[in-house]
Amino acid sequence: MYYDRLSDLDIKLTRHAGNEKTKCPKCHDGRKNKSDRSLSVNITTGDWNCHNCGWKGNCRTMERKREQKVYERPAADILKHAEMRNQTEAWFKKRGISKPTLDKFMIFNREEWMPQTQKKEVCICFPYFRDGALVNIKFRSNG
Repeated sequence: MYYDRLSDLDIKLTRHAGNEKTKCPKCHDGRKNKSDRSLSVNITTGDWNCHNCGWKGNCRTMERKREQKVYERPAADILKHAEMRNQTEAWFKKRGISKPTLDKFMIFNREEWMPQTQKKEVCICFPYFRDGALVNIKFRSNG
């Protein structure tokens, strides 16, 4: 039963199980027909669907979204050991991207485990910054 979790989403329910039609908390205030109950809710499974605005979902996916992974920021000193290989520079040059642009955005190469190929490969590394701090690095295989 998902009555409490649905109530946390401002879905007003009168039952604690089964199916119910109620007012959609997302679009009800902007509707001309204030008495229309456009939101279908299955309280037992935690599913909902608004037949007016299209808002839909279920409590099970909301729970999975709450169980977020803990991400670790990359070490700040990783950029000190950054190097660019000639073949990578040539790859970018074919695409019209110059060496000064690569230097400005701190693009570099590094050997990294790639789950797609199940082996270590030399990758192009794209660092991401927020407020001047390194927050993530995206990797692209050079092959």
